Amino acid sequence: MIEIKLQIDEIDYNSTFDAMYPMLKEVILKDRPELGKSALFNSALLQKTIKGVFSVVPRGTKDGWLCSAVNSHSAEAISYLEGLAREQGAEIKISELSAEIKK
Repeated sequence: MIEIKLQIDEIDYNSTFDAMYPMLKEVILKDRPELGKSALFNSALLQKTIKGVFSVVPRGTKDGWLCSAVNSHSAEAISYLEGLAREQGAEIKISELSAEIKK
């Protein structure tokens, strides 16, 4: 087994939001349930609303939501990363994935 520590210093929040929207939606609506009520019957409007909020909250809030999304959906995140590696010709099996904010 190899343990790899990965620290992310810079992140493109817009593309990250788009790639992780299903996971982020759950986390953000749990933190800000009023957003779900404002776009109750229109999923496209809900996504735009959530993305708008995500774009204006402080970096620390975004980082917290991203960590929560990764931690609550680690199986999906692992599958995604294994798929990226496979596309590059590397066959790997990730057994554990978690995220936390470091200051």
